[in-house]
Amino acid sequence: MNSISQKAVIRKILGKLIDEEGYTQMDVFQKLKLIEHHISRASISNLRNDKPGVSLPLLKKASRGLEILLQRDLCICYDHKHNKFQKISGCVPRPIFNRQVNEDTSAESTTSLKFQIHEGRLDVPDKVAFYQQAIYEIIEIGIGLRSFTSYFSSKRESAFYEPIMQKLKQGVNFKCYVLDPEGSFLRRYMEDRSVIFPQELDVLGDIPKIVQQLRKLFLQINRKGYEGTMELYTYNHFPYYHASVVDGDTEAGATCISSYLFGVTRANSPVIEVSRKNNPVLYRKYWRSIKAIIDSNRTIKIV
Repeated sequence: MNSISQKAVIRKILGKLIDEEGYTQMDVFQKLKLIEHHISRASISNLRNDKPGVSLPLLKKASRGLEILLQRDLCICYDHKHNKFQKISGCVPRPIFNRQVNEDTSAESTTSLKFQIHEGRLDVPDKVAFYQQAIYEIIEIGIGLRSFTSYFSSKRESAFYEPIMQKLKQGVNFKCYVLDPEGSFLRRYMEDRSVIFPQELDVLGDIPKIVQQLRKLFLQINRKGYEGTMELYTYNHFPYYHASVVDGDTEAGATCISSYLFGVTRANSPVIEVSRKNNPVLYRKYWRSIKAIIDSNRTIKIV
């Protein structure tokens, strides 16, 4: 697309947002800033009024940012081929807005590290507190999610089950990913870990049972008819880490991620908690990897 046609599309999108949807130029400026597509208010005005002097890199940034805004806020895309706006089928709006995310206020984390390190697996209250940030989606990726699965039955309902149900009632979708019990990586990986921890071989028999247990549980929960749903997937890739994610692809995305360390139990492997707001560079790298697993053609939906 040349710069002239790109400017025309941008004007149409701005017209759609401002004239039809009631956005102000300040609204557009603030939302683009939140999704890290920084366009000055003067540039937005220039684009809106078709003034000259707007560079090609700025046009590309504005075009991409505005299309994200359309999709996130309104579930609309611009059909370049037919030169018109159209609704995105099956899309659920995830409006861009400024909201508070949990932050570590210690001097070290806010001025230098900009992430938090936990010594090992999060305790249930900390895990639930992390989930509470979610507005759209919660993701759990692990090997068998044995601890996660056990929380539904081993903890009092008010400690784990009820907070999960509350998020589902609010429309938050919950997606769990476990290692494919019939895939090509599970046995080799567990046999390698069993050199140090022989009990790891027990996982080979546990994962198929956990998959069935979670499938049954999620179907039962989904029959309640909450706005949000519980989804279960298997992935056939080397298990690099355990990850918990809230609203991963939004401006308020955050993850608690723990690399699986050889010779260290998973419960004692350090957990890095990082958000897009506090450390966008580090967060984007982790989110890129998580998305690669989620979007892989070797990831299969069970529920």
